[in-house]
Amino acid sequence: MIEFDKPFTFNKVWADYHLVETHLELQSNHVGAAIGFSTKKGEQVHAKVASSFISPEQAELNLKEIGNKTFEQTKEAGRKAWNDVLGRIKVEDDDENRMRTFYSCLYRSVLFPRMFHEVNAKGETVHYSPYNGEIRPGYNVYRYRFLGYVPLPVPVCQFDISFNGREDAGRTVEYIS
Repeated sequence: MIEFDKPFTFNKVWADYHLVETHLELQSNHVGAAIGFSTKKGEQVHAKVASSFISPEQAELNLKEIGNKTFEQTKEAGRKAWNDVLGRIKVEDDDENRMRTFYSCLYRSVLFPRMFHEVNAKGETVHYSPYNGEIRPGYNVYRYRFLGYVPLPVPVCQFDISFNGREDAGRTVEYIS
């Protein structure tokens, strides 16, 4: 789901490498789209983007999390969230390269957990189960065990692929990486 702060004035779609003049939505093996905006020199167009593992309707709900925040407000909130996490560990070393390597690795490790759960229109926490293709209640959290030693703001079920994963698959499941 993408919401622009300006209407687009140009749009084209193609399927299987052929331009399709009369449609805005297509289904095919290879589909593409292009849009354009009428702008003045130096003018910027901002986009708010949301996705969902569940449905396009869920992506639209997820987009509401951004609300009316500007790009700068959203960027600042993201910077603060990353600094809060990365600032929980303080490392001292005279070697700037080792410091850069450590914090780069910590940053990459925090890109996980991958939280595959979302809040639906009823306010319920749900997830898409890759094991049976159903929308199921509850959390579905994947994370590396190393992060269990760093207190991060993630639901309690962080050390299991999910309690739902076992139920959804009918067996104990492995970590996905």
